[in-house]
Amino acid sequence: MISSNRISDFFIFSNLYVALPVSALALSSFYLMHESVNWVPIAFIYLATLALYNIHRLVGIHQIPQSELGTRHTWSLKNLVFVKILIAIGIVGMLGLAFWLSLEQIIILAIPAAIASGYTLPIYKSGSKIWRFRDIPFLKIWLVSFTVSFITTYFPLSSSMPLSWLNSPEVHWLFISRVFFIFAITIPFDVRDLKFDTPGKINTVPMLFGVQKSKQVALLCLLLFSGISFWLFRFNTSASFALLLSALIAGWIINACEEDSNEYYFSFFAEGTMLIQFGLVYLSR
Repeated sequence: MISSNRISDFFIFSNLYVALPVSALALSSFYLMHESVNWVPIAFIYLATLALYNIHRLVGIHQIPQSELGTRHTWSLKNLVFVKILIAIGIVGMLGLAFWLSLEQIIILAIPAAIASGYTLPIYKSGSKIWRFRDIPFLKIWLVSFTVSFITTYFPLSSSMPLSWLNSPEVHWLFISRVFFIFAITIPFDVRDLKFDTPGKINTVPMLFGVQKSKQVALLCLLLFSGISFWLFRFNTSASFALLLSALIAGWIINACEEDSNEYYFSFFAEGTMLIQFGLVYLSR
């Protein structure tokens, strides 16, 4: 009989689960802006996240000493063939769905695609040092926040409100608020990666400020997210309440994280804050 731990490892470490919260956050954009749901960009985001997360995992494994590999890394190494199959499924699926995307949506995808490529793959070599976007001090967390917010806001909404989203202050404010939310929930992952990041190289918020002050930065970002959300949806009490409640839950999860928290905490609960926000927004309709 398969144990519950093996089942949870399968869904979390394969990124089958992790891709779900990102897709759900994109879906919530339709509900918040009162637009008809288009499932093509949602499916595209799921497949793209599945492929990119696994590609990033495989590339990162080779840059971490064998003795310091985490549970998610060792799982991927043991199931290397399956991980590569998931990457192939994600890429083939994206290519298939691309035929259903408009030219506008494909152009929009160019920005996050370029960032995602540079985040994982080398963009510059200086001597023996190979640089990726994530290796540039403090750029990593902003790139993640910008890219996830961009792909879950502008990309899906461009399918239901072509070009008009460009002149919609509400859509832009939704994007800005989401940048703060993603920034906040990304800090726990930088806390987790403290043991993997290069000693003496200050390139993340926790490495500069320490764990506790980094949590305070995250809570400040959630406060900004809440303020923008409250103002943006001031005439939609249920949506405003849903977003504020999601910020409170995210704050509680972030405050409870520690460097030695287990992999499930980060992958399930921290990532799951996006899923929680979607659920609350869905119930507020």
